[in-house]
Amino acid sequence: MPLCNNTAMNIAIYEDNREFAERLERYICRYTHFPPAINTGRRDELEQYIAGTVQPTLYFLDIVLDGTDNGFAIAERIAERKRSDLIVFLTAYKDRIIGNPFHLTKAYSVIFKDSQTLTQEIAATIDLAKQSLADKCLLRVIGKSENLYIPFDSILYIEHIKGSNKVCIHCTEGRYTVRDTLTAIHSKLDERFARCHHAYIVNRGMIERIDKSDGTVHFMDGSACPYSQLMRGNLYGKQT
Repeated sequence: MPLCNNTAMNIAIYEDNREFAERLERYICRYTHFPPAINTGRRDELEQYIAGTVQPTLYFLDIVLDGTDNGFAIAERIAERKRSDLIVFLTAYKDRIIGNPFHLTKAYSVIFKDSQTLTQEIAATIDLAKQSLADKCLLRVIGKSENLYIPFDSILYIEHIKGSNKVCIHCTEGRYTVRDTLTAIHSKLDERFARCHHAYIVNRGMIERIDKSDGTVHFMDGSACPYSQLMRGNLYGKQT
């Protein structure tokens, strides 16, 4: 099954002011033509979503909920997953953001609920999130209106399928076959990826060990692929 397969990206709202949460959802639906994946003010429901989804998600997190819970704690929880999720904080009080640990999260924006340009800010935020997602993911178009987003940090290795013009993208949570060439895909990846064989590209950050005795690269999930002696240096960041 595909790792991340939807028309864009998931959006999650964590906000206990239900009137504002519903208004925010209406803005999002109007702009994206899709409802948020979740709109809740309950910590347990959001935690369940975070644990269960593999989709890249843009989170709108209220900073303070019910006077006790806070969006910063949730943001740190999301950041620990080291996925391609994105975070925007929501607040009605500017003093809530002073001295808080943005560096421990992936937050890149704050939206003030009483902003006179709220709809424009939401639209701009979604556009920026889509661009950031594209920068962090391998985007494959599989139909006129359907995209496949695969976060770079979930890819183990990519394999050319012998006797075809297709490749198989092996990920931590599944694999996906697309019609393309290794060369074309490699040009869209970042510096952590290396060609270690004429038929394989590996994510160096996912390598557990390199077995020189049989010429194989072993990954953190237990899978493995071969490497060639000519391209072995690429596994260590040395161009060959």
